[in-house]
Amino acid sequence: MALFRRHIDAEATAFAWTRTVDIEQQLWVSKRSEWQPRGETRNVQRHQETYWETVTDWQPGPPDADGTPGPQQSITSQELRTRTVYTYEVLEWHESRTLTASGADRNDVEWPEYTLEPGERIGGKAETYSVTFTGPAKQYETTLDETRWRALTLGTTYRLSLGLLGSVREVTPT
Repeated sequence: MALFRRHIDAEATAFAWTRTVDIEQQLWVSKRSEWQPRGETRNVQRHQETYWETVTDWQPGPPDADGTPGPQQSITSQELRTRTVYTYEVLEWHESRTLTASGADRNDVEWPEYTLEPGERIGGKAETYSVTFTGPAKQYETTLDETRWRALTLGTTYRLSLGLLGSVREVTPT
């Protein structure tokens, strides 16, 4: 809502960037199932186990005065059952490590260096670009996409559109 915005002029006084790479690793994880496993598994074992199951039966209730059967009533009992289960191990991807590169120099923006080990993959990448603006009374920090971040110039004054709580909503040249 534009009603809750105010504008100030502030100078771009600092830049910062951070780039992260999340590495995942495949690990063998124990599983249990009533279905025979498919795909890449190991240590598959078939077991028979017994368990108690609650069984509910329905029967007519006592007859009414006119002889019609009354409402059905439930009767529950416990019955011993047998089932087949499988225990096994399966490969799953899990977070392993996060590598970070960061700095304040816009000419040195780079991804962290890494070498993937066997059984590893890149799980995700993230990047953040922030600018600090110094206004008449205080400093304001905001994050921008890389293109807008690179378009700003250190020492230049910009018009900041601030939200109700003072967060930077928009940056425009003055």
